[in-house]
Amino acid sequence: MMIERQVSIALVGVAVAVVLPEYADMRHHPEYAPHAALLVGTLIGALGTLMGTLVFTDNDSLLFKLLMWCLWCLPSGFLSLAAVLGVLHSAGPVWQVVFAVSAPLPLGGAALVLVSMFTDFRRRQKQ
Repeated sequence: MMIERQVSIALVGVAVAVVLPEYADMRHHPEYAPHAALLVGTLIGALGTLMGTLVFTDNDSLLFKLLMWCLWCLPSGFLSLAAVLGVLHSAGPVWQVVFAVSAPLPLGGAALVLVSMFTDFRRRQKQ
């Protein structure tokens, strides 16, 4: 039994649960400055989405891979959007840089897996 699916879903669930209150506070209160919880949630979510997108790449169907990739891009897009909003609401330049560095991480893992899927697909077509 593959435990990676459950771990990746749990990691993304925890990340969304940590980031969602910060995101709601930033949306409703323009003067709110995000805390380290947003950074921790973004990093946990990046790890969870990377694991989640890597789990389904063993399947042979390209359509299934693309559907699952799109499904995993939803929470990673939310986490990246929350980190970008953290850049806009952060109190100082250090936090702006920290949130700016962490913002592309959730989508970056999914992008790496997408590139890997298509290079594997092209390799199979040449054989």
